[in-house]
Amino acid sequence: MVAAKAEIPKISVIIPTRNRLELLRNAVASVFGQTEQDFELIVVDDGSKDGTHAYLEALAADDSRVRPIFNQQSRGGAAARNTGISVSRGRWIAFLDDDDEWLRHKLALQLSALAAAPNAVACSSSYLRRNAAGRTRVVHIPRTASFEDLLYGSVMGGTSLCLCNGAAVRGIGGFDPMFRSGQDWDLWTRLSQIGTLISCAEPTVIYRAHDGVRISNDMAAQYQGARRFYFKYKQFMGNGVRAHRLAYLWYIMSRQPERGIWHRLKYLTLAISKAGTGAAVRYTTSSLPRLLADIVSCQRHKANRHRR
Repeated sequence: MVAAKAEIPKISVIIPTRNRLELLRNAVASVFGQTEQDFELIVVDDGSKDGTHAYLEALAADDSRVRPIFNQQSRGGAAARNTGISVSRGRWIAFLDDDDEWLRHKLALQLSALAAAPNAVACSSSYLRRNAAGRTRVVHIPRTASFEDLLYGSVMGGTSLCLCNGAAVRGIGGFDPMFRSGQDWDLWTRLSQIGTLISCAEPTVIYRAHDGVRISNDMAAQYQGARRFYFKYKQFMGNGVRAHRLAYLWYIMSRQPERGIWHRLKYLTLAISKAGTGAAVRYTTSSLPRLLADIVSCQRHKANRHRR
């Protein structure tokens, strides 16, 4: 058994997981592979049925830094992370999604950046986005972001990038469980109200844009998260930011395949009409081809029915 290096760890690493054992193994390995080893690893199993329980029990028996928590019923990602926060002991808290991986210098680089910025409460970083085919590109995160920047958009990235001051994140109550998506965006936004947000230019995370179950693939959840963010912070937004956020909501509506085609086309038209030029082009190129393909498919389906 590996003994804990200190009674109070420097960092609490929190991983929520549910039914993704093979991906979880890779995420955990990337934590153990860090150059910074003064951490506790809190893995919150949110009702898995795939052998995750046995894996975590064995892991904890082998390394006393591992602290598994088991939810009998799934409570969702935000609640699972909040459970981890509630039992965490570290001065710093880092989050890792079970389908992402850290590069080995992730914690060390961010600790160094935070030490050089006394007013900073959280640190993000650039990251590597890897698609299902294995192609990888670097996604750059701004070196800093203000509350106003975050009202405009989710510019600081996902939870796997975040290393934050433990007292700060506990003080704001952790994640808002009312968000199905956008939990990370909301957390960064609230942290920006109490301190500075910074990031490392060097990538520290591999974000896997896989084809499996992911909240970023669920357009209904994406809409609900963006809508909740809009109404939660609407009072702080100027007219231009409100228009931008409303245009994005309409764009997300246009990407929900369960809605009728003509409703989707109406929302895309609204989004393009209210968005700025750059956003309007992005919305058109990403949503219109799918809409047109669905219209053609629908017409063919109708034609085939009439022939029968």
